[in-house]
Amino acid sequence: MTLTDTQELLEQVKACTTAEAVSDIIAEYGEDCTAEEAAVIFRQRHADHGFLCGDSSAVLCGKTIACPHCKNTSPDTILANSTELLCANPATHFGCCSCGTQFTV
Repeated sequence: MTLTDTQELLEQVKACTTAEAVSDIIAEYGEDCTAEEAAVIFRQRHADHGFLCGDSSAVLCGKTIACPHCKNTSPDTILANSTELLCANPATHFGCCSCGTQFTV
């Protein structure tokens, strides 16, 4: 999913009242999510230190998500696993749609 798609998913997750509801919403988006990951996402759903996405860039654990090759920061053209992002996993792998580079932050 793009980072923008993940931000839309996060907005839905914020309204959840249980970890099970988080898991259901993530599954609706076609992403895999274990019960443990859903619990982590549920606990962190309102935190401002994990994944944050704006119109022109996104941040994971305080680091700007940017392609090291072409310097692309557009949330519309960077892909990642939404479950890893919402768990604030600093080892999340990203893919740049502009140049094809795979990277971490």
